[in-house]
Amino acid sequence: MPRRKIKLEINKYYHIYDRWFNKNIIFYNNSDFERFIQSIIKYNKEYSSIKIIAYSILPNHFHIILISKIKWEDISNFIWKIKKSYLMYFKTKYKDKYLLIKWKSFFEWNFNIKYINSKEYLKQCISYVIYNSIHHKIIKNIDDYKWSSYHLLKDKNKINDYKDLILNELEFN
Repeated sequence: MPRRKIKLEINKYYHIYDRWFNKNIIFYNNSDFERFIQSIIKYNKEYSSIKIIAYSILPNHFHIILISKIKWEDISNFIWKIKKSYLMYFKTKYKDKYLLIKWKSFFEWNFNIKYINSKEYLKQCISYVIYNSIHHKIIKNIDDYKWSSYHLLKDKNKINDYKDLILNELEFN
């Protein structure tokens, strides 16, 4: 695996995101979204040291906020396995449609990762991830989007406080 610009540490929060090359769609329908979430659940059991704080899956990319309690290498392995699992599914399901694609470049990057250095920034990042579907004009009401962890939040008011800031883009373009 390539070296990271930042050294991942245990007991720290990270915002991880990745998209398909050229911003093309990678999740076409409910079964595609569900398959990706199933991969997250499956590998989160294998990497139980990782706690997922928030996620959002959009048609051409995904976001995950997490914390690793034991080994920072688990984060890279966890994301790599999720992406590889979905790639195998995608290749099988859409093989006729994407014969010419070089599967090696399925995603644009290894994956991007941002260190979250404070509780305030963590709240902002969670809001950004959850409201990403509104930011990209996929939906107008967050309650209508089932491919994020918004519906799993117990106290939505803490996240909603940042909605206006999030929709003005923060730092993740």
